[in-house]
This record gives sequence, C-alpha cells and structure tokens, in this order.
Amino acid sequence: MSGYRLAVSTIGTDDPRVAQLRRAAHAMGVDASDLTIVDLYHLDGTLDQSEADLLAHKLLIDPVIQTGTWESQDDLHEHLEVGFRPGVADIAAEELLRAAHRLGVASLERCATGHRYLSDSVRGDALERLAQRLLVNEVTQRHTIGPLEPGFVIEHNEAQPTRNVPLEGLDRNELVALSAERGLSLSADEMSAIAEHFAGLGRAPTDAELEMLAQTWSEHCCHKTFAATITHGDESIPGLLNEFLRAPTDKIDAPWV
Repeated sequence: MSGYRLAVSTIGTDDPRVAQLRRAAHAMGVDASDLTIVDLYHLDGTLDQSEADLLAHKLLIDPVIQTGTWESQDDLHEHLEVGFRPGVADIAAEELLRAAHRLGVASLERCATGHRYLSDSVRGDALERLAQRLLVNEVTQRHTIGPLEPGFVIEHNEAQPTRNVPLEGLDRNELVALSAERGLSLSADEMSAIAEHFAGLGRAPTDAELEMLAQTWSEHCCHKTFAATITHGDESIPGLLNEFLRAPTDKIDAPWV
C-alpha cells in the first residue's frame, strides 16, 4: 500500500477550535452544537504500515488528548472535508516530511493535511453556507462533501519548456479574458502595460514571464490596496503604506533600521 490517510480526533469535547466555531455558527443562525473537527493527514510513498504507525505515534497523535484511526481510501461519508489547493504551501505537511526523514523514514515521499467537519444536524444548504462563510478560505482551500483527494504538489524532474503567449492585437477585453484564463489576476491596465512593453521589445512574453509579473504585481507582493490613494470625506491619503508606515520610518530615521 502506498497511500495512508490518518484521521486524528480530540478525546472528549475540549477542542478550543470547536467551541469557537460553534459560537460563530450560532451567530449565523446555524445550530452547530454537535460540530466536531477531525485532523486529516495523507501520507504517500513507499512506506509500509509499521513506518506509517511510527509517524502517527511519534509525530501526529498526542496520546493524552487525541486518538487516531487509519482510514481506507474508499471510506465513504457525507461530511465536509477541507484541504489546501494544489500549489498552496502546506506548512504542517512540509514539517511532517522533514521530521519523518529525520526519524529515518525516507520512504515518505509526500504528504498533505486537511480537516473533516462532523455534524449530524448541519447538512445540505446549511452546511454549504457554513463552509463558504466560516470553514473554507476559497482562495487557498477547496472542499467537498465526502473524501477529498489530497492536494499533493506535483514535482517535475525535468524543467518544462516555456511557451510564448501572443499579446499583439488583443484589445483590453481580450487581455482581461487572457488574464482570467491563465489565473494571473491582472487588471486591464496592467495587462495593457505588459502588452505595450513586449511590443516595444518586438516579441511576445513567455508564460514564465507572465507568471513572474503576475506574482510580482500581486496584492501579496506589492500591496496594491495599501498603495492606492484613499479618499475619506474631503481628505485624500496617498497610500496607507507610504503615509503611515514608510513616511514615519523615514522621519524617525533610527540608526538601527
């Protein structure tokens, strides 16, 4: 067997995450008084059952407050499962892989984590509403009713060739459509700026160049919201980042910064 799925549950009702979620669900008008959380660990590689058991008891289960169960990949249920989207950093899985190798279990090749939310009273539309508003971050996570396939990162042993992405002749609407199709999250102005730049170079950008620009110009990297001009009544603030972070730092001019 190459794949293992471990379900780890808290003994009793002392999981602080559960109490917080129940209160939040109640505020939404949903009675989730029987809601519980199960932590899921997906292990993949050439490891055998004894190695999987070693990882479970050494790294994943606290015997004082938790219990763990190995599940079949064919186990069926109607509960909500949540996991990271492929490509999103799964820090717990990365640390599990590192710790497993330090324990000598090099046969663990990849792993992923997730959660299962159990509730007999919250089903159907109420469960989906709870998922969308409380339990799932759609930007980084995905969910399903029933077993969720782990979002392992697919590693390529060989470098993949880049491909040109023609932008010449595309109008603003077509550029925005291309951005959406490729998941770049770039605006019409940003796509137009890229098209103009590469037109000046006399060539089309590669897919790698487009991805690099999209990443660099993302909200996460360049803080477009914080850099934007904010208008509040008659007052105009030329960017929260510049006005309240960079400007005071420059003014203080501390020698240790």
